[in-house]
Amino acid sequence: MKEYPCYLCGAQSFAVIDAQDGPDTYLAIIAPELQRGARALAACAECGFVQHVPKLEPAEIDTLYRHFRDHSLTTETPDQYFDRITALPPGQSENQDKIEWLAPRLVERFGPRGPRSALDIGCGGGVFLWSLRRRFPDAELMGVEPTTQFAALAARRLGIPVVAEGFDSKRIGRRFEAVFLNQVLEHVFDPVAFLADIARVMEARSVLYAEVPDVADLGYLAPDHDRFMAQHLHVFSAPALKEVLRRAGLRTIAEDAAVTVRGKRNLLVLAERGTAPEQSWRVAADEVRALRRAFHGQ
Repeated sequence: MKEYPCYLCGAQSFAVIDAQDGPDTYLAIIAPELQRGARALAACAECGFVQHVPKLEPAEIDTLYRHFRDHSLTTETPDQYFDRITALPPGQSENQDKIEWLAPRLVERFGPRGPRSALDIGCGGGVFLWSLRRRFPDAELMGVEPTTQFAALAARRLGIPVVAEGFDSKRIGRRFEAVFLNQVLEHVFDPVAFLADIARVMEARSVLYAEVPDVADLGYLAPDHDRFMAQHLHVFSAPALKEVLRRAGLRTIAEDAAVTVRGKRNLLVLAERGTAPEQSWRVAADEVRALRRAFHGQ
C-alpha cells in the first residue's frame, strides 16, 4: 500500500473520516501484514473526493482480484450460489431491481428487443447477465471476470464466452451496444483510463451502465462495514462519478440513486460516448465528514 494524492484533483492533504485499525477481509486476501499499518478512509481537503490513505497499489490489486470472490463460497458450491441468487423473488433480487431500472431506458434506445449485444465487466458468476437474458433473450452476451472460479461458473451456466482476466479492450476485439459495470468502478486504480478503454468497445449509439456505492453510505453504515474496506479504493458522490465519466469521454444521459434491499446506497448512471460539459464536482471535506457525524448522532 502507498500514499497517493487525491485521484481527482491531485491535492496531497486529506481529512480523515475513519481511522481503520480493525480487520480487513480484502487485505487479508492479499497479505495479512498489510493490516498492521495505519490506514484511513479520508476526504480530500481540497475537493472532498473520498479515497483510502494509503491505497492499494496496482500489483496488490491484481493479486486481490484473482481471489476476490473466493471467500463468497465458504458455505455453498458455485452452482448452489447461482441457483440461490437467480431464484430470489421480485422485491428481494437486486439484479431484478437493476433490470427494472434499465429496461425502459434500453427499450427507448434500442427498441423492444433491447440491445443486440451486451458485455458485463466484472460479471462474477453471471447472475446479472442471467436476469438480463430473461428480459432481453435475443441479446448476445459476453462477460469479463478475473476470479477464475466465477468466470468458469458464468460461462458454464449461461453458455457464453467469459474472459477470465481483468478488462482490456484488446482482449475483447469487438464492440457492444450495451456495457455493464455493476459495483466495479470503485475497485479500479485509474477509473478514467479504465472507462476510456471501455469506450473503445462501444459503438456510437452504445450505452454504458455503471453502478457504484454512494458516498451517502457514510451516514448509514458502520465504519467497519465491508463497503469501507480497502477493496473500494474510491467512494463516489454523484458529481464526482459524472466527472470521472466526463474525463473519459462519456456523457451521462440518465442518473439515479437507489437503496438496495440490504440497505446499501448506490449511484446509477447510464452514459454514452460524447463530450459532456464541465460541471462543479467539488464538495467541502467537512460536508463529507458530516455524513459520518450524522451516523454517530453527533
